[in-house]
Amino acid sequence: MNKLLALSIGAAVALCSAGWAQHHDDDLVPGYDTDDYLVLIEPHEIAEPPYVLQVLWEEVAPGVFLADVGFTLHHEGEDPILSRVSFLQTDVSPGLFGVVEGEVDPIFGLGTPGILSLSAPDNGHFHVTFTAPDNSFRFLRFRLVDGVAFDDGRPLNDSLITYEIQFVPEPTSWLGLLAGAGFFAARRRKKA
Repeated sequence: MNKLLALSIGAAVALCSAGWAQHHDDDLVPGYDTDDYLVLIEPHEIAEPPYVLQVLWEEVAPGVFLADVGFTLHHEGEDPILSRVSFLQTDVSPGLFGVVEGEVDPIFGLGTPGILSLSAPDNGHFHVTFTAPDNSFRFLRFRLVDGVAFDDGRPLNDSLITYEIQFVPEPTSWLGLLAGAGFFAARRRKKA
């Protein structure tokens, strides 16, 4: 994919997502376990086996499909659990791109930096708007790396788990695809 096309996608995402992204209860929230390994602690769908979160594509304009995913540091009282952590892309579907809200250049996708870092106190929450050229199934796999505990500044072990976000077609889009397939099948039978 050439740089001009990637920049065009980034600009379209930034324009289409202005005011669209909002805080969700299913933000990805990292923490660490009793052995000091980085883990996701919320939402429970991705924090537990099989470590997969499904997100629906949302059609925001005819033929423009976006999905918003929040990334945030967990707080216990006033203080966060982590002072720093990064989400490192390990694998991504071709054609899937993620752009941090308010930015233009993709941060996730083939040929991108593939890493999003959270740090306390100022950069502890981001929304990433994902887009693809169509409404089909896509995925992003990642690990948690470079974590530091907030309370005592000790470095934490990178996650042993590879997490996956699956971007799935809207049910209405699936119905439209099925209806279209049925229409063409009926038309072919009528011609025969």
